[in-house]
Amino acid sequence: MTLDPYQLEFCRAPARHIRLLAPAGCGKTYALLHRCRELSERASKPEKFLLVTFTRSATHELEHRLAADTQFSSIRDLTTISTLNAYGFRRMHNQLGSTRLLSSSRERYGAMRYQLRPIWSKMPQIEAAISGRQNASRPLMNVMDKLKALGFDHETDVNYERFRDRFEVLRRRGLGPQLDLQFEILTKAKVLESKSRGREELFADSPRAFYDRFFRFWRAATASLHEQSTFTFEDQKYWCWLGPVHTSRRFHVSSVASS
Repeated sequence: MTLDPYQLEFCRAPARHIRLLAPAGCGKTYALLHRCRELSERASKPEKFLLVTFTRSATHELEHRLAADTQFSSIRDLTTISTLNAYGFRRMHNQLGSTRLLSSSRERYGAMRYQLRPIWSKMPQIEAAISGRQNASRPLMNVMDKLKALGFDHETDVNYERFRDRFEVLRRRGLGPQLDLQFEILTKAKVLESKSRGREELFADSPRAFYDRFFRFWRAATASLHEQSTFTFEDQKYWCWLGPVHTSRRFHVSSVASS
């Protein structure tokens, strides 16, 4: 199989960061391996490559092509292929040793209800949501994960100004509906107050309430679970995104509440 002009342009592009967009079946996997070989040939010393995928089937396809096609023999021993979640789990395990993955709804409930009690018990709105009749432990865990997926950083977004800046960037990039959904979940859990106004008005003036009533909790809770070596599936991506050598600072509720 030979590369077409577009694949060749991708493989030979001088840019360090590059994105290849194409429909299924257009040869993205094949072009990606050729891109790695091209980069390896340019390098003055051996380069290692990490290829991450979202599915096991994509991982298996890459592994098969790498092993079967002699064109890629020069990079075969230099290339690691893994799903994103599996790679993240190995990274966390190598850094921390023993880790606990919250793989079931029951385990996620227990982490919020019991492991994070020292934090939420000092935050009235969160305590009421978890200790009340509706027990919003699971929805609150879901919002915690969604903030990580949206790119919020518990160690960088340390005050309202930084939180609001990231919030506005997400809206400009078309992710407003995802933010609105988190407001809806927190309003239903009574962490945020319901107002008898139109939806757009309600969400337009609510970032401060979101920050005060939930985001401060999120920062402290995220750090606490890390300290307890307890992780969700989303954490497998989140902690790797933060960096290869990451030491979580300790957050105390007293300092979080005054941030």
